[in-house]
Amino acid sequence: MAKGKEYFAFISYKREDEKWAKWLQHKLEHYHLPVNVRKENPSLPQSIRPVFKDTSELAAGVLADEIHEALDNSKYLIVICSPRAAQSKWVGKEVQTFIDMGRSDKIIPFIIGGTPFSDNPEEECFPSALLNLPKEQELLGVNINEMGREAAVVKVVARMFGLKFDTLWQRYEREQKRKRWMWIGGSVLLALLGLSIGGYFVRQNGIIERQNERLQQDSITMANHLMKIQKDSVLLSSQNDSIVSQNNLILNQRDSIVSSNKLLAQERDNVLRANWETQINLSKAIAAIATQLIKSGDSYTARLLALEALPIDSNDYQKPYVVEAESALRQALLYENAILRGHTESVKFATFSSNGKMIASASKDGTIRLWDAQTGRQIGSSIEGHKDNINYVSFSPNNDKVVTASDDNTIRIWDVLTGKQIGSALEGHNSFVSSAIFSPNGHIVASASGDNTIRFWDIQSGKQLGNPIKGHIYGINSIAFSPDGKMIVSASGDKTIRVWDVHTRRQIGTDFDGHKGNVTFVSFSPDGKKIVSSSWDRTIILWDVQTGRQIGSPLDGHTDGICSVSFSPDGDRIVSASCDNTIRIWDVKTGKQIGSPFVGHSLGVNSSSFSPDGNRIVSASEDNTIRIWDIKADDRGCKILGGGPAMFHFAFYSQDGDKIIAPMLFNKIRIWNAKSLKSKDIVLQSKGNWLLECTPDNPYSFSPDNKMLISKHKDASFYLLDMNTRQPIGNLFIGHTNAVNSTSFSPDGKMIVSGAMDSTVRIWDAMTGKQLREPLLGHKSWVGHVVFSPDCKKIASASGDNTIIIWDVYKRNILHSLTGHTKNIKSIVFSPKENLLASSSEDQTIRIWDVNTGKQVGKPLIGHVKSVNSVSFSPDGKYIVSASHDYTIRVWDSTTGTPIVSPLLGDIGNVFSAFFSPNGKCIVLTSSDETVRIWDFSPLQELIDQTRERFKNRQLTHEERRKYYLD
Repeated sequence: MAKGKEYFAFISYKREDEKWAKWLQHKLEHYHLPVNVRKENPSLPQSIRPVFKDTSELAAGVLADEIHEALDNSKYLIVICSPRAAQSKWVGKEVQTFIDMGRSDKIIPFIIGGTPFSDNPEEECFPSALLNLPKEQELLGVNINEMGREAAVVKVVARMFGLKFDTLWQRYEREQKRKRWMWIGGSVLLALLGLSIGGYFVRQNGIIERQNERLQQDSITMANHLMKIQKDSVLLSSQNDSIVSQNNLILNQRDSIVSSNKLLAQERDNVLRANWETQINLSKAIAAIATQLIKSGDSYTARLLALEALPIDSNDYQKPYVVEAESALRQALLYENAILRGHTESVKFATFSSNGKMIASASKDGTIRLWDAQTGRQIGSSIEGHKDNINYVSFSPNNDKVVTASDDNTIRIWDVLTGKQIGSALEGHNSFVSSAIFSPNGHIVASASGDNTIRFWDIQSGKQLGNPIKGHIYGINSIAFSPDGKMIVSASGDKTIRVWDVHTRRQIGTDFDGHKGNVTFVSFSPDGKKIVSSSWDRTIILWDVQTGRQIGSPLDGHTDGICSVSFSPDGDRIVSASCDNTIRIWDVKTGKQIGSPFVGHSLGVNSSSFSPDGNRIVSASEDNTIRIWDIKADDRGCKILGGGPAMFHFAFYSQDGDKIIAPMLFNKIRIWNAKSLKSKDIVLQSKGNWLLECTPDNPYSFSPDNKMLISKHKDASFYLLDMNTRQPIGNLFIGHTNAVNSTSFSPDGKMIVSGAMDSTVRIWDAMTGKQLREPLLGHKSWVGHVVFSPDCKKIASASGDNTIIIWDVYKRNILHSLTGHTKNIKSIVFSPKENLLASSSEDQTIRIWDVNTGKQVGKPLIGHVKSVNSVSFSPDGKYIVSASHDYTIRVWDSTTGTPIVSPLLGDIGNVFSAFFSPNGKCIVLTSSDETVRIWDFSPLQELIDQTRERFKNRQLTHEERRKYYLD
């Protein structure tokens, strides 16, 4: 750049945003300040040229000399702000250089995407140099998404020259309109003037020539000609008036068109708003359907619908975000439930592969189907070949084959990958085949039939091995190999169970005789020591394999015949399926039913079995469907931190998120490493009198850096403890006249607030222990909870009089008194942005308050059915988490009060507390079951991306889209 040459502005940008930089440079250099504005301000230039747009690169982190010189010779720095630019070291360096020149007031942020000062780092659009400016120097950006591109350019010009935006914008709009209509009016006017004035001057020229001739002849004639000229002037004036009239007509027509354009623009805006509202309502409707599907047991399809209702990502402005859709997705992800539809008749049997990735089903419609257990998608086409009902299907040990048994008296083996039959049908039975299974080593297949025999087949040759097993006097319904493959057990319509030696084909011991009806199904336990059987007599019986004796009493609970029964992989549970349309789970040791029956099938359930991990069940029903049931009770995305008899009353993350801190009984605090989850206990030392134990109503209060905690003393005073030395520090905080209920550090760690049974709130200097001024008086009963606002300027206190007071810390007066709760208030907390206060109560509600007005925001948050013990905001203020005596935690949208998700955590007892981690991705909670739990609460975008990846091969079918009103 030549010496002495100045730029009006320097444009700093990230390389990916270059098209915006070029566009803005062009707009600025071709912008002309209005003439009348320049008349009022003679120092203003006519145009804004030149504007410097950096096209060079940084080297070794140092600004190139040319760029540094351009910055130094530029009056203004315009920063193209986006999440990309915020991460750019180049942009940050240019901004910091301009600030270091002492010209931060000459920086204009031009926002094309993202949000300035965002709590979400991925949305932040300001470079760190702008974020770190002192509060009095903070800059307001020009946002194209809020005001439009053209208006944003005018805003930049106004900012550069200290002009009023409204003045420039109004003149800009008028100029644009004038240009459009002047072109039309000018064209018409020129045509008219060309005709009238052109003709006039032709005539006038002839007159003048004749006048010149007459002037030479006679001066008297000249006077006459002058009079003629005057007459012609009058005529010309009349013509001029006509042109003016025509021009006014054109202007009126222009105004009419402008008015029409405004109406069209308004109509367009109305249509866009209506379309947006329609999309919002459609998303809410889809989310409602997804929620119903979750309740009906089909969380797989619910996830697909939730994805349809949600934007693809946070930058997708073509589809609205509705909180109901997020709620549906989060709730669906808690469960692994699905309803698999495809069979056209009764599904006789369904089972998991040994790796849990597939499900095979056999149906009365003569087909076998394979399903992806993670998505519910059918794998390939239906497998066909049998000529009658298929009664049974099972996987080979390595899951590369399935074997089927049919009413057509045959057994067939199929290749899982291709769906093709392997070899010929295995024929030999002279009646329907009820069951066919692989041996544990996968070399042979055993089959059972209505002809009262069990036969064995070589897989390689397809030939029958040896003689069939005979002995039952009625058809055999079910067979099962022992885990070592040496025995096989059979269940028969003759009401008996028999165990056979596979090698000798001889019965081992005597009949297992105990059922009073047809024995429908039989299975070995994983250790091979027990057998379980089911019967039409509605009972389940456990047997000792070695003695053949019944173990305990029959398991009784089904109200109709039982079709199948099998052990869980660990052998501790049994699952049964019945014609009473239910599935039930039983405890092997006690013989008691676990939980409630699984209800969902509309007709009898023909089979049920566990997944290899024991967390799910697959069932097949007469209603033509297969269902996957999620039976996890207490680990919905939770890590359970062991504790023993510790009774943790609250737990929270340290400021840096590296530790989880949980006070417990006996003056102890347990600290976990948040990554490794390894823990250590520290013992606190008391001062003078005994240390009051940590309880839900009297928790410890920690300093913001977690280096100190406040311990309450039994004589209405309290003191500080050093977390490193575990010893008391400083003097007692003395002033209250009755027991201290609650204490809290200010966020900057400089002050402490306390509330006590004496109905007062007191503020203390944290370092000296001295009380700052007089106590705050206003409550009519004891003060149970006190907390500072994030900016340390306000305090909220909750009292036994069921009110909350917001105080000004420095003026020490009451700003607002909040009334609404009808019972004791258990918890209060400010939002991170300080504009809201949330409170929870024994009246089972959560209430949100506007800190500035003292008014309640919306209706109470209702959902808990017992006392709500704690409430806390997420770091970005978007969510609220609550913990209750009703054994649950719930997450709510803080803006709308809509419930987002309430995970089923099992019988965990009263939940004392729940708090977000500093990054908002986890929630730590404590309960009366003496555990601390960490519940995963991943960001919505991560959940959307993960779900799309999981279900990328399973999309909604055309029939489903029509069914759910998507097409």
